[in-house]
Amino acid sequence: MRANGMDSTVLLMGGTPEGPCRLKLAFLSAAPNVSLRIVESATETQAYLSGLDAYADRDGYPMPRLILVDLDVAQSTGLEVLQWVKAKPGLMQIPVIVLTSTGESSDVDQAYALGASSCLLKSTDQEATQDLAKGIEAYAALLAPDIGYAARA
Repeated sequence: MRANGMDSTVLLMGGTPEGPCRLKLAFLSAAPNVSLRIVESATETQAYLSGLDAYADRDGYPMPRLILVDLDVAQSTGLEVLQWVKAKPGLMQIPVIVLTSTGESSDVDQAYALGASSCLLKSTDQEATQDLAKGIEAYAALLAPDIGYAARA
């Protein structure tokens, strides 16, 4: 658990239908100090981050310390969300990690050009996915305490 007693909220956008389930299981078993929130679309991601509709309840839907964007859902949609986050005051400081199963250099180059903090290669191997979750948990724990909270104001 974080030194201040808080879990790290991480928002995951998209993925293949089995992808979020596999990631969620990996986080549950290997990264217990991460509260993984999953949204399925760019529209839902924007609503969550903007605090619209049901997401206005920040006790129930806290701002994430870290955002994961899975390019396997639809490359253009994931990159559009990345660009939107990095253009929004109050959100742009939240690190965005892009997940991909292909590792195509053009995807990675474009993601970095749009402001991705990191691009990570996903695996179908459960042990490798758990290692990914552990690494993300460790990274989120090291972030400045106010990351993700500036957007509340």
